Amino acid sequence: MPSAGAQVYLDRCAACPKSNGKGNGKAFPAIAGNAVLQTGDPTSAIHIVLSGAAMPATRAAPSALTMAPYADVLNDQQVADVVSFIQTSWGNSGGKATAAQGAHLRKTAVRVRAGGRTTGMSG
Repeated sequence: MPSAGAQVYLDRCAACPKSNGKGNGKAFPAIAGNAVLQTGDPTSAIHIVLSGAAMPATRAAPSALTMAPYADVLNDQQVADVVSFIQTSWGNSGGKATAAQGAHLRKTAVRVRAGGRTTGMSG
């Protein structure tokens, strides 16, 4: 049976960076080996899960891609579980996250919308 974080990842995330974390060509970046996930501080990863993220269009990948924000979908424990899972899977050497960190960062999260625009999050 997968861990709670692995289950959240499989249910909500794996379609894009794939179940192996290697991404999907130029369309979806790899999270296996991603520098953001190699630090002991999970703050950046928590912000990305809560707020979403946007990749600008480039010649190699002409469609700008947006990762949906999960602040309205995942509770603080689920955020901590999935961040801990991705920070410690596929050879990543990052630190684990806590529900308290998720709760604290949720207060300042800013959603990324299609096209990379941001909007403040309401209560």
